[in-house]
Amino acid sequence: MQDIILLGAGGHALVVKDIIQSRNEYNIVGVVDKRFKKGEKVWDGIHCLGSDEELENLYKKGLKNIALCIGGLSNLTKRADIYISLKTIGYNLPILLHENTCVSKSATIGEGTCVMPFSVINANAHIGKINIINTLSVVEHDCNISDNVHISPRACVLGGVTVGKNTHIGAGAVVNQTLEVGENVVVGSGAVVTKNILANKKVMGVPAQ
Repeated sequence: MQDIILLGAGGHALVVKDIIQSRNEYNIVGVVDKRFKKGEKVWDGIHCLGSDEELENLYKKGLKNIALCIGGLSNLTKRADIYISLKTIGYNLPILLHENTCVSKSATIGEGTCVMPFSVINANAHIGKINIINTLSVVEHDCNISDNVHISPRACVLGGVTVGKNTHIGAGAVVNQTLEVGENVVVGSGAVVTKNILANKKVMGVPAQ
């Protein structure tokens, strides 16, 4: 079993912790989060290793694996910047799959992506790096999901959809088949996307506009 660090200690991190512990592939050695003092208890058996300034030292000490546990940012590009910083240090960000996910053998998933309980990734879907495929969400066949995309709980991305980087698909939203959603897009909760969405747009409603 390899050691792993959690970067962040909020609600998303708590779910990631459960995913890691459900698989018994990694041992969580601690959390990096500036809101806690070094050595302070974060959860039972898990303590703070310090703030972001400790990341290089921790890597030099042999801790090579890290989970990016920062979710819910209003600007997802900040999360992408953190990923670049971690890769510059040299960290490995493993793919994290909850034991109760359904992932097709023909699907591909990029590093650092977290797939949460009861989500589905179907045949020939491509999932990029550091994505969040949240609880009960569905990514259907032949979808192409770029990097740093958050598919929120119960969202459904139908067959053949393309989603650009740094995009947020809100809880319960539906993106109809073969559509293209650009990068840096926010699709509101419960929206139904019935036409292509250009980059840098925020859409909501039924139909989404």
